[in-house]
Amino acid sequence: MSHFFIYSKVCSPSEYTRQICRNLNLNLIDITEASTIEFGFDGCDAIDFDLNVLKSNGGIHTFEKEYAYKAEKYIIISPTERLKASLNPNVQLCLEVVSPSVDSVLFAAKQLGLKAELRPDSAVASYARTPLGNYLIDYYCESWQDIKK
Repeated sequence: MSHFFIYSKVCSPSEYTRQICRNLNLNLIDITEASTIEFGFDGCDAIDFDLNVLKSNGGIHTFEKEYAYKAEKYIIISPTERLKASLNPNVQLCLEVVSPSVDSVLFAAKQLGLKAELRPDSAVASYARTPLGNYLIDYYCESWQDIKK
């Protein structure tokens, strides 16, 4: 039996995924080495039939946006059980926020009727930080029907 394999360069914003790529001896490159990426893949925590997506738990949002921007085709992958008629209200919306903007972002969330909280770091008595040192704010809503608002 012959195997067909397309040799390509691989990059990912996820530290965990990059380690898997290294373990598999894949040709891992840094995003700064690529002006474009043929395919970008990412997961999600909730998705609805209108293709609204909640990306909530990874905490690498700025990097994910950079990868999506450089991708010619960007594909969201998700287990089928996460696809619902409407977004799961038990899944939070998460934003990466720079330190000087935390108070104003929390205030804006309150004005929109959202419950918002800085994500705590479970390993230490502090708040969770992104690889860039930014805060993560989790937003909760009884219904994501008006998510565009």
